[in-house]
Amino acid sequence: MSWQGVPFKLLEAGSVEQLFLKLTSLPKITIDTPTDYSQLWLTVGATFLGGIIPALIAWRTFHVNAKNVRKERDEQQRFLKSERAKQQLFMMGERASQFAS
Repeated sequence: MSWQGVPFKLLEAGSVEQLFLKLTSLPKITIDTPTDYSQLWLTVGATFLGGIIPALIAWRTFHVNAKNVRKERDEQQRFLKSERAKQQLFMMGERASQFAS
């Protein structure tokens, strides 16, 4: 059996034994190189950078939201004080008109 001129000798009868023989006869290749830590440091740096950016965004969001809540609360308290003063004046006028009648 061949495909475009490439013979498939392993597909013939008894191919399991031939395949095992060919795989066991492959030499073991070992490559002795020094350990490269640059990829490790690049990975660690990218991890920290990838974590710091969302953390800074979240911190800034919380900080701005806290400022907005504080400002809103102060405005609300000013509004309530002025409303209470107006209500107090109105109630005093009502009581005075009730006592006068």
